[in-house]
Amino acid sequence: MKFSIVALVLAATSAIATPIVTKRDGTFVISGLKARESLSNTMSFKLLDGDASINCNLIWSAKEPEENARCNDGKHLIQFPDGFDFKKFTLAIERIEPNPIGGRAYLDATDGKWNCVDNPEDHVYTDCTYDGDYTIQL
Repeated sequence: MKFSIVALVLAATSAIATPIVTKRDGTFVISGLKARESLSNTMSFKLLDGDASINCNLIWSAKEPEENARCNDGKHLIQFPDGFDFKKFTLAIERIEPNPIGGRAYLDATDGKWNCVDNPEDHVYTDCTYDGDYTIQL
């Protein structure tokens, strides 16, 4: 009888102490990604998060984009954790509500998909576009 009670208590406490594993699934899909370095720097793209299609537009005049920029819906945070260079950067996107989750896109002009042109027209220093859609696994 003592063994049964001890075994039962031990089983109950180990079940409580076991961390709950949450499944991270889904994707963010970025389409129409483009960035332009000029007198006022810009970046724009459409973010598909589940069934929601969100426009994301950034405009900045400083050397780096705003540290905690957001997409137009206000629910998706945009950051550049490794700093920003038009030809090579990490784009971090985080849904902050209703169910927080995030992922990262890695853009590099040497990879063949992130294409940048220097001085394509007057007052434009760099013009970049992504060839296709970029899928971020969550």
